[in-house]
Amino acid sequence: MEDIDYWQRDSLEIWRRGEHPELEAEWFVPFLDGRPPVEPVKDSHSRKTYRWQSPAGRVYVKLFTYAASDRWGDWLREMFDWKRYGHQQFERLLQLKENGFNVARPLLALERRESWLKRSSLVVLEQIKGTSLSAYLKEASVEEAYDFFERGLKVLQRMHALNIAYGDTKLDNLLMDEEAELAWTDYDDLKVDYRWLPSKLRDLRRYLQSWLKLSRKEERDICETELIERFHCINPRSMLVKKFIVHRARKQL
Repeated sequence: MEDIDYWQRDSLEIWRRGEHPELEAEWFVPFLDGRPPVEPVKDSHSRKTYRWQSPAGRVYVKLFTYAASDRWGDWLREMFDWKRYGHQQFERLLQLKENGFNVARPLLALERRESWLKRSSLVVLEQIKGTSLSAYLKEASVEEAYDFFERGLKVLQRMHALNIAYGDTKLDNLLMDEEAELAWTDYDDLKVDYRWLPSKLRDLRRYLQSWLKLSRKEERDICETELIERFHCINPRSMLVKKFIVHRARKQL
């Protein structure tokens, strides 16, 4: 992996790839302070994704938070959920890009540690021009929809073969770029070098569930049975795994 420049400035820790020295860290400090100069992206459900026209060009700013809650279970989960640290998220996105996945390039990362249990961080990403897959499918044919279903599923298989768990595989997080290729966004739950099977099964279940939701909308004539048959064809697995993915996906609709 390409070396990452790292330095500390006051209370900030900063990571940057050397090829983008024109991005100044100070431009993005207001995002960490809760006073960003722009409004969140309208289709961002978490309200933590911003599109900003920096002097170096238009970029996306993705915020991450880390804090312990009052409930022991949540606190324990967050304690071991170290993926949210900014520099590790930055390195993981670089690993995705260097493994040939179509993702926005990470350009800069900032992290501020207020205490041992509380920190805030952000990753600045290049802008991918495109539309969400869910919006694109409203105008696409049924044959195209099945094609994208299989293409996305094969990308997930390749991620899992490299022990990468994406974490939030819904259609709104997949983009169609200008070259009609799938681009993956929203990396809050991304895990790299992660061998725990349930997270990979959850990826598949959420992916299937997002397509089942689409198939139940009146404006799309996508057959639910056809989707599941294609899913089984591409993912030959034991009956137990099929039950975990398909049954749970249907149950949660």
